[in-house]
Amino acid sequence: MDENRGKTSPCQRDVDAIRGDVPLRKPAAAPMTSRRESSDPQAADGSCEINFYTIDEVADGLHVTGRTVWRWIKARKLVAHRFGRVVRVARSDLQAFLALHRDA
Repeated sequence: MDENRGKTSPCQRDVDAIRGDVPLRKPAAAPMTSRRESSDPQAADGSCEINFYTIDEVADGLHVTGRTVWRWIKARKLVAHRFGRVVRVARSDLQAFLALHRDA
């Protein structure tokens, strides 16, 4: 029996929320945070919350293969961030990608 049956990845929940299927919720994992410059008017306390997904989480959420996600990154259609040998996709970049490729 499949262990992941019935479980929803954080990326899949965000994809569903963008499509309008479910309300947008924060991922269960602790988000990575970044410090912004104090001149940024949106971050009065000097911090900003940014969520990152692995390539596999993005692929599972969009029901495509990891290779397809890599193709989008290589074609510069999807923005990815490299931290050493680790590659992640920011939640905001995924939302922008989905908004540009939405059939309305």
